Amino acid sequence: MKIFIISSTSFYDKISPIKEYLINKGHEVFLPNTYDNPNLEKEIWKKGQLL
Repeated sequence: MKIFIISSTSFYDKISPIKEYLINKGHEVFLPNTYDNPNLEKEIWKKGQLL
């Protein structure tokens, strides 16, 4: 089964064990776009409107 984990950045530290558990059960896991760079969302907001 494909599973997409949705979470606010304040809970990103809890994603890793959940992701590993699901992978070990044979699931395909997808993470939020900013999981590897939690500050990316704030950086984009600071830049303002995108073209």
